[in-house]
Amino acid sequence: HHPPLSTTLYQQQPTSFFSTTTSLSLSSSNKKTALVLGVANNRSLAWSCALSLLSKNYHVVVTYQNDRFASRVQDLITHYNNHTTPEEKKGKAYCYECDISSDASVSNLCQSLPSLLSGGGNENKKSKFKLNALVHSVAHAPASAMKGSFLDTTLDDYVSTHDVSSYSLLRVATSALPYLSAQYHPTPE
Repeated sequence: HHPPLSTTLYQQQPTSFFSTTTSLSLSSSNKKTALVLGVANNRSLAWSCALSLLSKNYHVVVTYQNDRFASRVQDLITHYNNHTTPEEKKGKAYCYECDISSDASVSNLCQSLPSLLSGGGNENKKSKFKLNALVHSVAHAPASAMKGSFLDTTLDDYVSTHDVSSYSLLRVATSALPYLSAQYHPTPE
């Protein structure tokens, strides 16, 4: 059993972006999919977000930064998929290593999503794949930036911090856009 979530997720209804005479074109299977970036351990905000999405019938891919976090995150996924009761388990969890500061790593992740979440790699599934949710829960500052006064922060530490903590959202959104955008193009009723 998982600890209670310490945060509340506010789910914005996609139809609120459009007039009442439009509807969203979602995948025909109505299977919801999500990408949650930044799981480090069971206390990560990203893991709490993933659990919330899983409880709402989403299949979720969570990412971890590198080998240092791999076994912890893989253990969380294995435990969720194998030990969660049927009443609690609504979606399936997957994990993927992704260095959020690398364009190539983010691109590889996004290109792998259709096969990870659609159960195989055929092109037909890839062309129909939709990503319903994206959670960016990543933050980092070099250890040197955490010492001393804020006014002593170097340009390199500042740039590194913002590359990982904020610019990475743009990096991921750009790579994931082909899978996200299809659901935000309204079709007339």
